[in-house]
Parts: sequence; structure tokens; C-alpha cells
Amino acid sequence: MSDTSVPCIAPYMHVPISVGPKAQKVTVKVGQGANMHVWQVPAVLLWNASGWFRDQLQDADRNMRRRGLAFPEEDPIAFSAFIDFMYSGTLDSSRNLHSETPLKVYLPVIVSVFTFASAYDVPMLRNTAIDMFFLRMAAGPDNLPYHIITQVYENTSRNSSLRDLVTTTFVNIGRPREFEHNREILPRAFLVDCLVGAAQDETIPFEHRDRSTRKEWLADKQEHICEEYHYHDDDKDMGSDGGWTNSTGSDDLWGGPTGRFKKGKEVSEKTKRELAFIGELAQNPRYARY
Repeated sequence: MSDTSVPCIAPYMHVPISVGPKAQKVTVKVGQGANMHVWQVPAVLLWNASGWFRDQLQDADRNMRRRGLAFPEEDPIAFSAFIDFMYSGTLDSSRNLHSETPLKVYLPVIVSVFTFASAYDVPMLRNTAIDMFFLRMAAGPDNLPYHIITQVYENTSRNSSLRDLVTTTFVNIGRPREFEHNREILPRAFLVDCLVGAAQDETIPFEHRDRSTRKEWLADKQEHICEEYHYHDDDKDMGSDGGWTNSTGSDDLWGGPTGRFKKGKEVSEKTKRELAFIGELAQNPRYARY
């Protein structure tokens, strides 16, 4: 198994998009104020991107096509990565907004790309963001990115597969010393998810594990990323995966991945005792803002 790829039952078969000089284009405005950027995007590229964009273009009258599409709340960097992905089939070829230099796709960018792809029904971009996020964590198991957890939780809902991936990875390979050092910056919801998930799996979170055990866990997880976290055309609506809810306000539209925790297991008394410290942290008022 390659350390730089994630096996997938239906990998993205990228077909290069050929756009002629006379191709119809759509004005797309992303961001607001000084942070707003404007693109002239070939309509065929948006049409091929997702059902959401197809619906917008199919129902558009001439005036709307002239005015274009506006996404004031979205991240221009994420949209730029989306456009580059549609041309290249990879996030590695993303370019900076103000130059043609390659964009270093840091974890905050991956989170923004995942959120955008989930909200606008771009499943292959969403899957790619999941894969890249996992591979970044797997590349540095001794230095897990605690700083990114707040951004993940602020931009996703409780059934989000990205939350699930973050929580289960940190619970299983996070080290107690790093957890202790970072615990004051962690969202309360993350602590609760760690508590509930570890109890259901009868796993002690942030338990000391040697490097070989953590590498073995990561290798096994890598083999099951597609099964547990990818979205494919025959799956349910992606729904709340990026923080959106259905009309009733429920978060269970997509239902979340199958792989985080096994339902219905009884929790042993030993596990309950071991998990008590996280339960106390989760009740601490200093985390109440999350």
C-alpha cells in the first residue's frame, strides 16, 4: 500500500476538460469586501462539477447568467482550489490567488475545501480533501495537529465525517502528554465525542501506545477510509456533512460514516473509570463556548 494514496472503490477518473475561447462563462464572486475575488468560469466546468451547480445553471435566466453567482460567505482560497481540482483532478496543483505559484495546501485550506465540497455537492473533491487530511495526520503521528480541531468543529456539524475522522484518529493514536499540553484549546464538543466514542469502543483515549502500534493502526485505517468516509453517487445525500442541516433542523440527513464507533456495546467499569478525566474536562465551564 502506498503511503501517499488512499484505496477507493470508485476513484476519481479525471477527464481533462477542454474549454475553447468561445465557451460560455459565468461570473463567480467569492468572499466579500477586500477579500472578494471574481472568476470568469466556463459554464461547462461548473456543470460537470456537481448537481448543485447544474441546477443553478439549468434554472438560470439570461439576467442571472449575466449577474453570475455570488458566494459571500465562502473562502476564495477554497474556491480557487476547487477550480484547479476540476481542471487537474488533484489538490496538489492548486495555485495561489495572486500569482501562478503553487499553493501550499495546509490543513486549514483542506478544511475549507472539504466544507465547500460538502455544501455544494462536489463528492470527489470532498473525498480528496478527506484523504489529504488523513494522510497529513498519518505523516506526523508524533505531532498531531491539535490546532486544527477548533476549525474543524466550527465548520462542521455533529455527523460530519471530518469530525469523525479527527476524533477517532486522536483517540487512538494521540499521546497523553500532547493532549495534556493542548487540552485548554480543545472544543468541548471534541472532548465529549472522545468520551462517548472511546466508551462505546471500550478504548482508553490518549493512552500511551508505542510508535509501531500507532503506525499499525494508521495503516489499517488508511485501508478503510473509503468504506468509512467516502461519498459516492449511490450513497445518501451528503447533507449535514459540511455543517448544513435539513429543513427540520436535524443533523441526521446524511447519517455520518459507519466506521467511528460500534453501537450497542456495553461499557466496562474499568473503561468508565479510565474515561472519567475526559468527562470532567467536558463539564468544565471554560469549554462552554463550543
